[in-house]
Amino acid sequence: MATSISGKKWATSSCVAAIILLLTPPTPRASPEVGGLRGAVYVGDSDVDIETARNSGLPCISVLWGFRDRDFLLQHGATTFVASPAELLRFR
Repeated sequence: MATSISGKKWATSSCVAAIILLLTPPTPRASPEVGGLRGAVYVGDSDVDIETARNSGLPCISVLWGFRDRDFLLQHGATTFVASPAELLRFR
């Protein structure tokens, strides 16, 4: 289970379900086709994830229940944050 900074726990399956819904169907705001996944985003919790997204040409959504806190992520280039898996759905 993933744990938020407030201590609330979310099941990994909730995160996966939110990501699947985020990717289907593609939206008008979708990124250019990358690896055959139009509208894909990179969801992560660290500076490595931010850099991986940048290197792959994908937008990055940084989660606030993970490995690093908001200030650290901001210092490493994060621009978009979610505090719960359900918040990922606002990017559909």
